[in-house]
Amino acid sequence: MKRDRIAMFSCIPPAHSGIAEYTRNVVKHLAENFEIDVFIGEKPAPAEANNIFHHVEFAWKNVRDPYQVIIYQMGNNEIHDFEYSYIGCYPGILVLHDIILYQARSKYLLKNSLLKEYEEEMRYCHGYSGSRMAQISLKYPIPPLVDLNFSMNKLLIENSLAVGVHT
Repeated sequence: MKRDRIAMFSCIPPAHSGIAEYTRNVVKHLAENFEIDVFIGEKPAPAEANNIFHHVEFAWKNVRDPYQVIIYQMGNNEIHDFEYSYIGCYPGILVLHDIILYQARSKYLLKNSLLKEYEEEMRYCHGYSGSRMAQISLKYPIPPLVDLNFSMNKLLIENSLAVGVHT
Protein backbone atom coordinates (compact mmCIF):
# COMPACT_ATOMS: atom_id res chain seq x y z
CA MET A 1 0.00 0.00 0.00
CA LYS A 2 1.39 3.37 -1.02
CA ARG A 3 1.92 5.84 1.81
CA ASP A 4 1.06 9.55 1.61
CA ARG A 5 4.01 11.73 0.66
CA ILE A 6 5.22 14.79 2.56
CA ALA A 7 7.72 17.36 1.35
CA MET A 8 9.49 19.31 4.08
CA PHE A 9 11.57 22.42 3.47
CA SER A 10 14.07 23.04 6.25
CA CYS A 11 17.67 22.88 7.31
CA ILE A 12 19.19 19.73 8.78
CA PRO A 13 22.31 18.89 10.76
CA PRO A 14 25.13 19.76 10.50
CA ALA A 15 23.54 23.22 10.08
CA HIS A 16 23.96 25.11 13.33
CA SER A 17 20.33 25.71 14.12
CA GLY A 18 17.82 24.43 16.63
CA ILE A 19 15.48 24.02 13.67
CA ALA A 20 17.89 21.50 12.13
CA GLU A 21 17.66 19.25 15.20
CA TYR A 22 13.91 19.80 15.44
CA THR A 23 13.51 18.79 11.78
CA ARG A 24 15.56 15.63 12.31
CA ASN A 25 13.25 14.60 15.17
CA VAL A 26 10.02 15.46 13.33
CA VAL A 27 11.13 13.59 10.22
CA LYS A 28 12.02 10.54 12.29
CA HIS A 29 8.49 10.41 13.73
CA LEU A 30 6.67 11.26 10.50
CA ALA A 31 8.62 8.59 8.61
CA GLU A 32 6.86 5.93 10.66
CA ASN A 33 3.61 6.66 8.79
CA PHE A 34 4.52 8.74 5.74
CA GLU A 35 7.02 8.85 2.94
CA ILE A 36 8.89 12.07 3.61
CA ASP A 37 11.42 13.99 1.52
CA VAL A 38 13.37 16.89 3.00
CA PHE A 39 14.45 19.76 0.76
CA ILE A 40 17.37 21.86 1.92
CA GLY A 41 19.17 24.95 0.71
CA GLU A 42 22.70 23.67 1.19
CA LYS A 43 24.59 21.97 -1.60
CA PRO A 44 25.23 19.17 -1.84
CA ALA A 45 22.70 17.17 0.12
CA PRO A 46 24.37 14.62 2.41
CA ALA A 47 25.28 11.54 0.37
CA GLU A 48 24.23 9.10 3.10
CA ALA A 49 20.65 10.41 3.23
CA ASN A 50 18.37 8.97 0.59
CA ASN A 51 15.41 11.23 1.41
CA ILE A 52 17.27 14.57 1.54
CA PHE A 53 17.47 16.66 -1.61
CA HIS A 54 18.62 20.06 -2.71
CA HIS A 55 15.54 22.26 -3.15
CA VAL A 56 15.97 22.59 -6.93
CA GLU A 57 14.89 18.94 -7.19
CA PHE A 58 11.47 19.63 -5.65
CA ALA A 59 9.55 20.78 -8.74
CA TRP A 60 10.29 17.75 -10.92
CA LYS A 61 9.75 15.32 -8.04
CA ASN A 62 6.41 16.98 -7.27
CA VAL A 63 5.29 16.88 -10.92
CA ARG A 64 6.28 13.22 -11.27
CA ASP A 65 4.57 12.14 -8.02
CA PRO A 66 2.76 14.98 -6.21
CA TYR A 67 3.16 15.43 -2.50
CA GLN A 68 -0.01 15.41 -0.42
CA VAL A 69 1.41 17.89 2.09
CA ILE A 70 4.22 20.43 2.04
CA ILE A 71 5.66 21.63 5.35
CA TYR A 72 7.92 24.67 5.69
CA GLN A 73 10.10 25.05 8.79
CA MET A 74 10.89 28.79 8.92
CA GLY A 75 13.12 30.73 11.28
CA ASN A 76 14.81 34.11 11.47
CA ASN A 77 18.00 32.95 9.81
CA GLU A 78 19.23 33.36 6.26
CA ILE A 79 19.53 29.57 5.97
CA HIS A 80 15.77 29.65 5.19
CA ASP A 81 15.97 32.21 2.35
CA PHE A 82 15.40 29.54 -0.31
CA GLU A 83 11.97 28.68 1.12
CA TYR A 84 10.29 32.00 0.29
CA SER A 85 9.80 31.37 -3.43
CA TYR A 86 8.39 27.90 -2.81
CA ILE A 87 5.80 29.12 -0.30
CA GLY A 88 4.54 31.55 -2.94
CA CYS A 89 4.18 28.82 -5.59
CA TYR A 90 3.37 25.78 -3.47
CA PRO A 91 1.30 26.73 -0.41
CA GLY A 92 1.61 24.39 2.52
CA ILE A 93 1.84 24.23 6.29
CA LEU A 94 4.12 26.92 7.70
CA VAL A 95 5.80 26.29 11.05
CA LEU A 96 7.24 29.53 12.38
CA HIS A 97 10.08 28.97 14.82
CA ASP A 98 10.43 32.73 15.14
CA ILE A 99 7.46 35.07 14.84
CA ILE A 100 9.73 37.96 13.83
CA LEU A 101 11.57 37.33 10.56
CA TYR A 102 12.76 40.88 9.92
CA GLN A 103 16.49 40.37 10.51
CA ALA A 104 16.91 37.51 8.04
CA ARG A 105 14.41 38.73 5.44
CA SER A 106 15.68 42.31 5.34
CA LYS A 107 19.28 41.08 5.25
CA TYR A 108 18.49 38.90 2.21
CA LEU A 109 16.69 41.67 0.33
CA LEU A 110 19.30 44.31 1.07
CA LYS A 111 22.29 42.01 0.41
CA ASN A 112 20.85 41.28 -3.03
CA SER A 113 20.18 45.00 -3.73
CA LEU A 114 16.42 44.41 -3.80
CA LEU A 115 15.74 47.82 -2.28
CA LYS A 116 12.40 48.40 -4.00
CA GLU A 117 11.25 44.90 -3.04
CA TYR A 118 12.34 45.53 0.56
CA GLU A 119 10.24 48.67 0.78
CA GLU A 120 7.27 46.99 -0.97
CA GLU A 121 7.34 43.99 1.36
CA MET A 122 7.62 46.24 4.41
CA ARG A 123 4.61 48.22 3.14
CA TYR A 124 2.66 45.02 2.47
CA CYS A 125 3.40 43.62 5.92
CA HIS A 126 3.21 46.83 7.97
CA GLY A 127 1.47 49.52 5.96
CA TYR A 128 2.73 53.09 5.92
CA SER A 129 4.88 52.68 9.05
CA GLY A 130 6.65 49.71 7.46
CA SER A 131 7.28 51.59 4.25
CA ARG A 132 8.58 54.59 6.18
CA MET A 133 10.81 52.38 8.32
CA ALA A 134 12.27 50.82 5.17
CA GLN A 135 13.00 54.24 3.69
CA ILE A 136 14.68 55.43 6.88
CA SER A 137 16.66 52.21 7.35
CA LEU A 138 18.16 52.62 3.88
CA LYS A 139 19.65 55.96 4.97
CA TYR A 140 20.41 55.61 8.68
CA PRO A 141 21.35 52.84 11.11
CA ILE A 142 18.39 51.35 12.96
CA PRO A 143 18.57 51.63 16.76
CA PRO A 144 18.69 48.26 18.54
CA LEU A 145 15.34 46.53 19.11
CA VAL A 146 13.39 48.82 16.75
CA ASP A 147 13.29 46.05 14.17
CA LEU A 148 11.35 43.89 16.64
CA ASN A 149 8.32 46.05 15.76
CA PHE A 150 8.41 44.69 12.19
CA SER A 151 7.81 40.96 11.94
CA MET A 152 7.81 40.71 8.11
CA ASN A 153 5.78 37.50 8.32
CA LYS A 154 2.44 38.56 6.79
CA LEU A 155 3.35 37.54 3.24
CA LEU A 156 4.34 34.03 4.35
CA ILE A 157 1.29 33.61 6.56
CA GLU A 158 -1.13 34.71 3.85
CA ASN A 159 0.45 32.32 1.33
CA SER A 160 0.20 29.30 3.64
CA LEU A 161 -2.63 26.81 4.04
CA ALA A 162 -2.07 26.59 7.80
CA VAL A 163 0.34 28.18 10.26
CA GLY A 164 1.78 26.89 13.51
CA VAL A 165 4.21 28.55 15.86
CA HIS A 166 6.84 26.38 17.51
CA THR A 167 7.75 27.40 21.04
